[in-house]
Parts: sequence; C-alpha cells; structure tokens
Amino acid sequence: MALSCALVVACARPESGPAAPSDAAGVAPIVARAEAALASGDLDTGIDSYREAFERTPWNTRIASSLVAAYVARAEQKRVKPGGPKGLALADADLRAALAISPEDSELGRSLAVVLLERAAMERDDAEVARLREEASGLAPDLVAQTPIVRLSVERRLDVAYDLLERGQLDAGLDQLEALLREYPQSAEASRLLAQALVRKGSLQTQRADYAGAKQSYARAVELYAQLSPCDGTRCDRAELELAHRNRISSALDSGSFDAARAALAEAESLGLTFPDLERRWPELRSP
Repeated sequence: MALSCALVVACARPESGPAAPSDAAGVAPIVARAEAALASGDLDTGIDSYREAFERTPWNTRIASSLVAAYVARAEQKRVKPGGPKGLALADADLRAALAISPEDSELGRSLAVVLLERAAMERDDAEVARLREEASGLAPDLVAQTPIVRLSVERRLDVAYDLLERGQLDAGLDQLEALLREYPQSAEASRLLAQALVRKGSLQTQRADYAGAKQSYARAVELYAQLSPCDGTRCDRAELELAHRNRISSALDSGSFDAARAALAEAESLGLTFPDLERRWPELRSP
C-alpha cells in the first residue's frame, strides 16, 4: 500500500493566502533553498527549510502544502529505506507532523493508518497490536476492516532482511535483523544472517578507515557466532567463524589497539583458531 501524495511534485499546492506584513521579509530565500534541496533529492534539508518558512508565515497555505507534501514523500522513502520497524517509526513521525499541519486531510490519515497496520504486522505484543489497529481504525475504519490481523512470520522477515542485504541496503537489513533477534533471541537463522551482515559491514567500514566502527561490528559478529557454536556446518561453519575472528583482530591492529588485538587473538586461539600470517605481519601481537 503506497502512501498518498508520495512525490512532492505530484501534490496540489494551493495558492498562498493574503500576505501578512512580514510574509515577504526573509522568507523567499528560505523557500528557494527548500525547493532547491527537494529538486536535488535532499528531503531533510527541504523539510527543515520549509518548516522554518512555515513557522515564520503560518498563514501561507502554499508553504504549508509544500511542507506537508515533503513530509509525505520522506515518509514513503523511510518505509522503504531503512524500512522495517525503524523505517515505519520514522514514517509514522513524518505523517503525524503532516497531519498536525493539515488535520482535516483524510488522505493523510489514511496514509498513517497504512503505516500503523504495517507496524502492527511486525509487533509481537498483543496489546501493542490492538493499540495500533485501534488508532488505524479511527483514521480509516474501512481499511482496517479489510486488513486481517497478520503477523509476518520469522521466515518471511528473514526473507525481507536478506533481500535488503542483497540489494545493498546493509543498514536496513541490519536493523531488520536486530529487531527480529530481540523478539526471537533463539533464532539461529537470524543470528547467523546478522553475524554475516556485520562482517560485511565491518569490511566496508575498514575500507573507509573507520577502524573503531569496524572493530565494533566484528566484535558483535564474534559474539553472535559464540552463541551459535559449535560451528559444525549447521548453525554456522568454521570458515565464517574464522573470518569473523580474523577481521576482528585485524581491525584492532589497524586502529593501533594492540591490547585489544592480543585479547581477540587469545579468544580465537581458545577456539582452536590460529593466524600465523597476522603474527608475522604484526609482531606486536606477541610483544606486549
């Protein structure tokens, strides 16, 4: 279900009302900045600028309409990326901001109802599901009546996360998997996919010289693999376990954190892993 008025250019913009004395003073450059930002795809700057212009001239219906349209466009974007619980929460906030400006707009209410129903499908708590659907019903009762109570299965949510990762939306996929694992901490499939994705993220962070971030990603991946042990090819395999530990040690070395690198090596060795090539390259691994 797509949100109403997903593109700013597709939304009707009513003409401005009668100008107030300060309407023209300083607002035109702000509006120009907002329009330029939206034209380049920068929704955040566009919204910030339109909001500033709207706060100065709340009677200007054209600016109000443009701000509402930008909120709706960003809400649709956030539903897709990052998507998942985080993206839906961001979309929810934007649509509520739009409704605060235009509370009588039934299409805005319907768009918010769509997001509320999608959030309910990802909720595990019965009371929260009921609350979300009740609020959605107040906005679009016909839509709720047509939408049965459906909760995405663990398998379906894993498929969604995997698809996001394959499309290069790494942070969105990680967000989905972290949320899934919080709800189903015993899911070996979610733990393994999350660990693999974190190793991927750590590699990208290393390429950007973000060694602290890489070290954090690898540490989390190693933690997940520890919960999946023994890595006998079912819950995880030896090769991916070794890769996670190797990268964790390397990221600590790259950042000059030799104590952390030695500790990481000791932990890997306790699992029977050895890295003679790293020791040859980095004598500091054995020299305090």
